[in-house]
Formats: sequence, structure tokens, C-alpha cells
Amino acid sequence: MGKSFLNFIKMKHTVYIIENLFDKSPNFFNVFKEAYPRSLNTLFRNGEQSDFEIYVEKISTSILSKRDLSKENDVVLCLANTTPLDKSLIYIPFLEESKDVEDNQFPQLNAFYIPLVSVKDFSTHIHDLTFTILSRLGIDHFHRKVFISYRRGEREKIALNLFRDLASDRSGFEVFIDTRKLDIGIDFMDDIRRAISETDVFILLYSETYMTKPFTQKEFYTALTAGIGVILLYEGSDETFRKDRLCPKGLPTLLYTLDSDGNIPHRKLEELVNMMNIERQYFKERKMRRFLRLTKNLKMSSMYSWINIKNKINEPEFVYPLYCLPSSLDLQRIEDGIIDNKGKHIIIYDHWPIPEFYNSNIRWIMKDKNITLKTLQECFIPNVQINNNTEMTGKKPIVFLSASIPDGKNEHDYIFADIHEIIVTLVEEIINRKGKLVFGGHPTITPIIANMMNLYKQKNNGCYPDITLYQSAYFENQFPPEVNEFPEARRKIIEKCNNLDESLTLMRERILNDESFTHAVFIGGNIKEDGTCGVWTECEIFHAKYPQAKCITFNNTGTDLNRIETIAKNMFINPNTIDEFVHLFD
Repeated sequence: MGKSFLNFIKMKHTVYIIENLFDKSPNFFNVFKEAYPRSLNTLFRNGEQSDFEIYVEKISTSILSKRDLSKENDVVLCLANTTPLDKSLIYIPFLEESKDVEDNQFPQLNAFYIPLVSVKDFSTHIHDLTFTILSRLGIDHFHRKVFISYRRGEREKIALNLFRDLASDRSGFEVFIDTRKLDIGIDFMDDIRRAISETDVFILLYSETYMTKPFTQKEFYTALTAGIGVILLYEGSDETFRKDRLCPKGLPTLLYTLDSDGNIPHRKLEELVNMMNIERQYFKERKMRRFLRLTKNLKMSSMYSWINIKNKINEPEFVYPLYCLPSSLDLQRIEDGIIDNKGKHIIIYDHWPIPEFYNSNIRWIMKDKNITLKTLQECFIPNVQINNNTEMTGKKPIVFLSASIPDGKNEHDYIFADIHEIIVTLVEEIINRKGKLVFGGHPTITPIIANMMNLYKQKNNGCYPDITLYQSAYFENQFPPEVNEFPEARRKIIEKCNNLDESLTLMRERILNDESFTHAVFIGGNIKEDGTCGVWTECEIFHAKYPQAKCITFNNTGTDLNRIETIAKNMFINPNTIDEFVHLFD
């Protein structure tokens, strides 16, 4: 990069627009100046004062040539036939579709093909231009990645066509599909987990059997655990999709109808790319919040900036957050940016969905380096004291979880990503606080928890977290395959009774009699034809038995908040944020 990575990130940047770029219409500059900050803010919505600032300035070539630019990292937007001024500047040349590539004075640079005729057409490309600027500044990854998940034999042709269209599109996305990206004779699930851990957006090509097959299920829940955006594509009518109780209804969806050639129409592809960009940014914000939560004593100034803190001996620590599996280029960029060896230099990355082989490979690469590599789990410091034997001396939370993803028929709104984030956060808190989680299995919830449990086991020498699943034998023929992934000691199958109601009553009695709970979390629930709901029933039983335990529920989870509040009374808690939720376990 030439300049210190630390200084680079902390610097202010200016986007210079050469005057003749928008000669055809002066409105282009105004459109850009107004729309660009809005597009930028979608990436930096944390409400913190960022050290990273970008200004927009319209300027002539002659004036720009007189500026002292030796200490600046700035971007110049110009026509492709503009003569380059200074090699230290970052140029983004524009080339109209009708012009020959030979008109480009920047032969080594790929020009930005963008309509400069219609203000409306131009404005639709502002986001792409914003992303290009950020990637050239090193603030964002240039290669955005998308993972296509589908059932072979049902959506294979559509998946291959979608791969072709997205890979050839100027969307900036690199597309992963198993038939094109996986080697023969490897543990393909490990490679798929690695691919998902590097992915920005996960596309689920829905078919009737997608959620019933173990491999596609694992792909889906791995994507959720990785904290990336999921977009559900379904064909024709939504009738089948709506009836599928295993397929979550709170995901962003896109309905398509194939054209005569069996392809998704171009108009729908454009809509999909726009959704992908939005989801990518939205989930980056979620990841940022998760980093801030799990690294309680650290402070980020922006999503991509370094963190400067003081430890106990007043030694500076420089922390570099990476939101996926670190690449060798990420590691080199950071190492090259270190000016001196004063203080500690720490890379923190999210390890959850990454197979252990790849984690060990990164550790091997970083061996003998002056940089410490840590996962989020290693950075997490619970708000309880730990003695010399590494055992918790504070109060361990024992939590009852009553949850199911709503079937979409309830009147109460929910966002699937919010439900998943709450459950993942709960599991993380239980693990790191050495607490215990108990829940009654539901086919929409069990796979989420099982996925995290297995990832934990892989990274902790085969040890399982203290999570216990209860299931009624009444549903034995309907158990999701993830039930068998729980070890026998963590899997309680309760005998069935004469009917469903009696069987559920017995299971609930066993759950609530086996532990002494400190908290309960209530999420979702489906209202039956007779007006009852399992989540409400479990809240009533729980509160009657544990009147001093905290009863927690949330907005945007499909739960009837008023009903839970009426039941739990003064022990009812509805946290506004994930941070508030976490502190309830202190």
C-alpha cells in the first residue's frame, strides 16, 4: 500500500471530481454529492464518531495538479481520456459504453462503465460507485462473494444459469456453486463451511425438499451461524413455500418466473443484485455489533478501523477486526502497515463457521509473526470472576428456552434474522459464562442450536457445551436429524402419552422439574385454531414454578408481548437491544 495501514485508515479522504466528467449535465455532480453520503452511511450506521471521513470536491485538472498530494490518499473520478497527474492518487476512470477502450488514458485500469446521459440511470449506479471507491481505498473488500445453495435434481439448471448470469454481471460478486468450485475426493462439507465463512450473501433456491435434506439444511444453518445475509428465491407461486413449516418465513424473498429459455429474467437479476448489496451491508452492521459486544473492553471507531486501547501495564494495543476467515492478503496488508514493534498487534476474527483445519492453517501462517491471532471466543471476557482454576465463581445462568419460528400466520410481525441472532447470542453467552441451556426441541430451532453445539465441539477437543434438548416421543417420526447429533447425556426423550396435549404436558413438567432456572427466554410461537399457543402455556407453567426468575421476550420475534407481560407481570423484560439482553445474565 505504500503508507502505514494504521495511518491510512485514520486519514481523511477526498473524492475529487474532475470538472469535465459531468459536462453533459451539471446535475450529475449534485446527484452524486447528495446520494454518495447516503450510500456511505449504509456502511457506517453505528452511531459512533468515525475516524474515517470522505469529502467530495469538484475541481479542475490544473488546480488539482498544484496540490501537495504526497501525504494524502485520495480518489479522482475522471473521464478515461484525462491525462493522469500523480501516481500517488487513486484514479477511477469513466468510459462511456460507445467509446473505444483505446480512448482510455489508463490502460492498466479497468474503466467504470456508467451511463452519463440520464440522471436517473446514473443515480441507480451510485451504490456501485460508492463500493468501488471504498474498495480502492482499502476500506472494503473488492471481491464480494455469494453462495448459491440448492437441491440437485430440483433446481440444478436454474442454479447453473444463475451462476452464469451473476458471474458475468458487473455486480462485483464472486459466485460459489458446488458443481464448479468443489474438488473431487475431499470432505466437501468442510470446504462448503469454509466457502460460507468467506461469503457475503447466501442465496437459497427454494424447492419442496430443500429443508428436509441434511446437506442443504446444514448449508442454510451454517450461513445463519456465520452471520451473513440470506435471500430466499422461489419460483412461480408462493403457495408451497407458505405451507412448508420448516422453511422460515421472515427472510428477504424474491419471487421469479422463468422466461422462455428457462432463465431468471434480467429485471429480476437486477432486483436480486440490489437485494444482495443491501443484505451484505445490513449483516456487516450486525457483525460489527457482535464484535463490540464480545470484546467488551474494546472500542471500534468504525466498521473497518483499528482499535487503540490501553491494557493494565499501559502498553498500546492495536487491534484489527476481520469479519471472516483471514486471507493471506489480509495478513500481509496488516503486517506491512506496522511501522514499529511498539505495543501489541492483534487480529480478531469470527471463528464460528470455519472448520478447524483452516483455523490451524492461519495459526501456522502467523507463527513467528509479531502479530497475535485471536478468535472472538478467545477475546470474550464474561462479567463474572474467574479464579486460578479457571472455574467461574460468579452466578452461572441456567436458562429455559421456549421457542419456535412462527409459521407466518400469526398477527405479530417477526424478522427471522433477529430470532436467529437472539438464539446465537444466547448460546454464546451460555457457553462463555459456563452456564446451562435447556430447551424443548422444535424443528425450526433445534438445527440452529445443534449447529453451534457441533462447531463448539470441533474447537474444544470433542467436549460439548452444557445444552440439553428435551423431545417428546410423540413426535418420534418427525424428529429433525439434528436431534441425534446431541449426545445421549444431553438428549432427553420423554415417553408419549395418550394424545398430543398429554404428551406435551408431561414433557414440560419434566423440563421444569429437572433444573432450578434463573432465566427463561420466550420467542415466536404458533397460535392454534383453538386460540392456544405453546409458548404462552410454557410461560404460565414456568412463572408459576419460578416466580423470581426473569422472563425475557423481544420485539420482532412473532411473540405476543402483551400476553407474556400479563403472565410474567413484574418479571417480564423486553430488552431493546442485544447488549441489554446480554446484561440480563450478569
